Amino acid sequence: MAGTNVDYDLRTLTELGVRGTGGPTRQSLPTPRKLQLSIALTCLATLLFFFAVEHATSELHYATQTIGHDSAPSIIWAEEIKASLADMDADVANELLARPGENSSDITDYDTNRKTVTDDLVEAAKNITYGDAERIPIQTLEEGLGDYEADVAQARVFHKRGGDPEVLPSYHQATLVMHTVLLPAADALDKANYDVMTKVYTDHKAAYGYAMTLVWLTGLLLLGTLFAVQVFLFQRMRRLINPLLVLASLVAAGFLIFSTASFHEESIHIKVAKEDCFDSIYPLWHARAVAFDANAAESRWLLDPSYGAKSQTDFYTGIGLLAAFGPGESYGSIADHASLVHVNAGEWPDQVPQDFHGYLADEMRNITFSGEKEAVIDTMHTLGGYVAIDSQIRQLQNAGRHSDAVTLCDGTGPGQSDWAYNQFDAALRNVITINKNQFDLAVARSDAELLPFSWLTPVACLVIVGLALFGVLPRMKEYHFSVK
Repeated sequence: MAGTNVDYDLRTLTELGVRGTGGPTRQSLPTPRKLQLSIALTCLATLLFFFAVEHATSELHYATQTIGHDSAPSIIWAEEIKASLADMDADVANELLARPGENSSDITDYDTNRKTVTDDLVEAAKNITYGDAERIPIQTLEEGLGDYEADVAQARVFHKRGGDPEVLPSYHQATLVMHTVLLPAADALDKANYDVMTKVYTDHKAAYGYAMTLVWLTGLLLLGTLFAVQVFLFQRMRRLINPLLVLASLVAAGFLIFSTASFHEESIHIKVAKEDCFDSIYPLWHARAVAFDANAAESRWLLDPSYGAKSQTDFYTGIGLLAAFGPGESYGSIADHASLVHVNAGEWPDQVPQDFHGYLADEMRNITFSGEKEAVIDTMHTLGGYVAIDSQIRQLQNAGRHSDAVTLCDGTGPGQSDWAYNQFDAALRNVITINKNQFDLAVARSDAELLPFSWLTPVACLVIVGLALFGVLPRMKEYHFSVK
């Protein structure tokens, strides 16, 4: 046409449907449009991959946050509150057993436990996460503690008078508040958090598989899209390799592998924190609280014979919750058997006698870490020693030697009850510490694994899109025409 200079290459003319004077034909999209579509599909696939990785990151972060930072501290505070309350009750009973002014160590211990309770209540109040399920038990503990202390103060006043008959009614009122208000409230605070932890962990195990499936599906979709664009350019442009698309594919594949490996490590840390650590910490703290209450029941048995049968039942019930075994077995035989067994951590449940039950049995079936087995064995031996001394106390009391029984019960020297109990409690705390240290380490590692993904995921996806875009744009420029 005169005055017009049209510059088409042969491929473009064909794709635009120009065929001599016969007019346009119905064909597929022209190459420039297909290149634009390939960029759009690459962006969409990258966006889907981004959301999948973000979803997996969010799910893992929620599990770590709930288990490691929200629930676990509140559960431990609740159990420490319960143990300290039970120990306070034992301190009061021991103080009332002795003559006025003679048992200063129990008075000091009572004040220490009271401070622990109030400090833990403050921390628990700061960490309220689940509304009234936590708030109400904390309020009950705060109010009930005041009532308990008022009854204890009254019992102490009567005790100082020497032989005042009002001592026992005041103490019984205090221990009634302890067992009907304070300890149940501590259990409720514990349960509110433990139920959430258990549900979140159960949901996490199912959600993790779903999240990782999404990551792999969207990651493979992205790699497939990049590969398809590369094949398309090869077919149309006769270019063997597009370096930037290859680099985008390598970044996508590398980030897919890196995120998968990181998320796998993250899931292991969460499992270690919950199953290996906290599933030991939880029964061990229960054991400590129950042991303190049993120790208080031992002193109450001596303090008031009229409640002797109930106090004795309370003691043996508590000890049975710690460890109960079948005929022919003992604390020592269970411990000795454990010391002779050398197996991997996962095989431990099969090595524990089937008729051995209780909190310490639960822990013995969950031995995982270095030094944990030895600490549990020590706990069993020291518990056996404490229970043996309790039998001596009861023999002395039943033989009419009340003063000797009280001395053996309150004594802190080797071979006396409080000394033996302190040995047991130290061994039990050692097992708790081993698991708590590993729990803190697992949670810290879990936090560290997730931290880079807050910036790494968007950066990696932007790099993939940028490389794909700059890899295709020069090819698009080859398909141009100008009309003069």
